[in-house]
Amino acid sequence: MEGEETPNDPHDILGTVQKGNVEDLKNLYSKLPEIFSRSNDNGDFIAHMAAKHGRSDILQWLNSIKCKFNDEFNTAGFLPIHVAVLHGNLDCVLALKMGGANMDAISESDELTPLHLACRNGNVSIINVLANANANLLAKDAYGNKPIDIAVNYGQAKAAEILAKKMGIATPEVVALDNDPTCKRITEEQKKQNLKKLKQRIRDTSTEGT
Repeated sequence: MEGEETPNDPHDILGTVQKGNVEDLKNLYSKLPEIFSRSNDNGDFIAHMAAKHGRSDILQWLNSIKCKFNDEFNTAGFLPIHVAVLHGNLDCVLALKMGGANMDAISESDELTPLHLACRNGNVSIINVLANANANLLAKDAYGNKPIDIAVNYGQAKAAEILAKKMGIATPEVVALDNDPTCKRITEEQKKQNLKKLKQRIRDTSTEGT
């Protein structure tokens, strides 16, 4: 019997990323470091896999071996930071931030920043992390949408409210009330109307700046 088999492609690494520990990956890396530079069928490299599955510990280890988080896009056109935001993995966003990931990285598809994606999902915790890291609130995607436009278009009232305040745009009060349990809850129709008002205020603000 020969020695223990070692995975020879990224597909075999996926199980380790999902369920294994960092020591398992260190062992793999010591035997076959070259497979860490390959991608799977989705174009995901190991950092993408870790970001997707919430493995901030693996991202921290990758940072310790000088993994470059801003260089490798998957087939969807995303960097690891985009994947972490898409899957709502706050700890991974923080780990990538500590590892030097670009908080304003633009995706190859649709030119989306992490903040655009966080606003689409309405992930308030991640929005706050990105905003506090000085992410560009005015970045435009391939269709000219700023993050706050995405929040409004997807009906993410709280996300829109947070960005509006950071941008100095007055928000309709009832948008805030929708998230306040001490106040009467507004209807979905009222929310839509208030988001329309906010959308108009965003347009008015953009016009004033021209």
